[in-house]
This record gives sequence, structure tokens and C-alpha cells, in this order.
Amino acid sequence: MKRYLIVSLSTGGGHATAGNSLAERLKDRGNEVLVIDLFKGINAKGLHTFICEGYNFIATKTPQLYETIYRAGNKPIIAKGSFDITRRLSQKKIKEFISVFDPDVIIAVHPIVTDILGGMKQRGYLEKQKIVSVITDYLAHFVYVHKHKYIDAYFVGSDVTKRDLLKRGVNTEKIYPFGIPIKKEFYTPVNRFKNGKFTILVMGGSLGSRNMSSVLSKLMQVKDNLKIIVVCGTDNELKIKMDKFINQDPSKEVIVHGYATDVQRMMDEADLLISKPGGASVTEALLRRIPMIIPYMLGGQEKENRDYLIEENVAIWVSNVKDITDIVTKLINEPEILAKMGENMEQIANNFSVDNAINVLENL
Repeated sequence: MKRYLIVSLSTGGGHATAGNSLAERLKDRGNEVLVIDLFKGINAKGLHTFICEGYNFIATKTPQLYETIYRAGNKPIIAKGSFDITRRLSQKKIKEFISVFDPDVIIAVHPIVTDILGGMKQRGYLEKQKIVSVITDYLAHFVYVHKHKYIDAYFVGSDVTKRDLLKRGVNTEKIYPFGIPIKKEFYTPVNRFKNGKFTILVMGGSLGSRNMSSVLSKLMQVKDNLKIIVVCGTDNELKIKMDKFINQDPSKEVIVHGYATDVQRMMDEADLLISKPGGASVTEALLRRIPMIIPYMLGGQEKENRDYLIEENVAIWVSNVKDITDIVTKLINEPEILAKMGENMEQIANNFSVDNAINVLENL
């Protein structure tokens, strides 16, 4: 039995999903596991407010500014200084926290955490611990690899992610393309079931989307009979807006959920997913073989995820929401398009395995 510390930051839901997935599997094998949100765990309220709450505000309210910040942080000359400041402000409390729990392995499921821990190890701290980084998107931001010499293993989403890390100088022996860890029910065999209607699942991700109403409006203009399942998450205002589409058109069966715990079942029922391309959502879709339309996204990492999905021919990017009506109509009338996309998804997801990741962790 080993002791594992899994460390994240609350900037979007995908990081926590990856950490909790690994924690669940490690505990199932009898290991001791502690999961923390770093700045909350060490009581660094100022850093939590500035970085985490600041991220959530900027990413959702001013996405163009977020895109600018993301790109700036991807440049070594800017990132090195900025995140070294974060490390200096937090490392004393981190050392104190780690000395109490005394883990064998520390798993970072966030780029900033990866950079902080790598910087601490570079300076002679954390000599006893192995450091593992989980990259929760399909291309790696510079902050993930800034201190790669001091990271013992990387878990990445695909072979494309692995090649990206190799170009940045990471040793191939450190990189494990087992997919981004998500909830265990998504790894079960796909159980497709049909309800007699072309079914579309519409989601906005953990931070929601201001554009879902526009998407629903365009879906209502499709002439075919549709079943439309909408998941709003914890955004109650969004759910109120979506509820207005229920019973609007007898040819459209619209079902609206708030926070949902059975997304895997919904994906197995659906023919098509309309969603933003967050790392966890993309991985869920790949494992359930459900092709995607992407009409909205955050900038930065989600734009890179979108480009990856388009290159692999498993998603369609819609730059203008007005085009959704025609695109969905085409997909209904030409089912071979979705069939091919599903085959491509199956090829990508064949190597996804949390169990393989756990085997690596237990043998570090």
C-alpha cells in the first residue's frame, strides 16, 4: 500500500474529475489517498481568489481576454517569471502540508500545480516523493512542461499529446497516453439503445455556455422529428431558459436536466453531442463513441482541443450557430458521416485505461 496526494485547483471541472477518478481506483486497491484543492488545502485564500476565482470570471465573462492571457502564458519568457512567483508565495505552506501527510506519490492534475511541484523539486524539496502530472487537455500548455526534468511521469490524453510533449523535450519513457481519467462508468462497454427518434444531447460543460439558447432555437428549426436532451449543470438561470423550449413543437421531444449524474446513459441514447470541447467532456464522448458538434467554447485549451478533434474527424466545428439547422439535417440524411466519425472515435479510445495508469502509479 502506498500513500497518494492528489492536488488540483478549482478552475473548471475537468481537473477535479481526473483527480477523483484516480483517487477512486487507488482506494479500490487499498491505497491511502488524499485529494485537495491546493490553495484551499493550504489556506492560501489570496492565491485562490486571484488565480481560481479570477480564472472562472475571466474565462466566462471576457473570453477574448482569457485567450490573450492563455497565449501569453504559453510563452516561456512570460510564464517562467509569473509562475515562479506563485511557487514562492505558496511553497512554505505546501512543504508544511506535505510533511504532515507524507505521501509517496504526488499527482498534479493542474498545470500550475505541476509547475509549482516541479519547481520545488528542482530546489531540493520533495526528494522523497515521486511527482506525476495529469494533462487534462489534448495539447499541453507550456506550464505543464516548464519543469519536466523534475516530473517523474505524465499521463496524457492521446498519442498526439505524447508527440507534443516529445517536441518539448520530455523523455518518452515518462509519457503514458492512457487518456484523460474520468468517471469509471464511461469505461464500460457502449450500450447503444434507440428510441425511434434522432437524438441530440446538448451540454455546456462545468462553466456553462451563454450560447445554448441559440443552439436550441436552431435545432427547433430542423424539420425532422428530434429528441433533444439538455444538461444545464448547476446553472439554474440557464435551465429556466431551456425549459421554455419544452412543448414548443410537437415534433421535438425536449427534456431539460439541471445537474445530471447519468450522462453516460444519455450519451448511449444519443446520436450526436453538441458541447464545448473541455478535456473531460471530449474524453467522455470518445469513450462512448458519440460524434460532436462544437458551436461554442472557451479560448485557449478548448480551441486546441477543438483543432485536435477536427483533425481526427470526430467533431464538426460550427463557427456560426445559424448553420446548425442545415448541418444536423445533413447528418440525419447521411448517416454514414456519423458512422465514420464513430469509427474514428473508437480507434482513438481503444488505448484509454485508468487501470493502466493505476498500474504505473503503484510501480513508481
